[in-house]
Amino acid sequence: MPTEALPDDTGPFDLLRAALAEIDRREGYEGKLRTALVNCTQPHRSSTDQ
Repeated sequence: MPTEALPDDTGPFDLLRAALAEIDRREGYEGKLRTALVNCTQPHRSSTDQ
């Protein structure tokens, strides 16, 4: 994650930017997981089902 790669002497503004980028990345990943969960838990419909 972005905050893990920062040196110890990173300024507060750069730390904030990295933390916000990390939050955005995690939220995007969580959205993909939610979509996958919905797709995996829906009943399967074949092309012959009408």
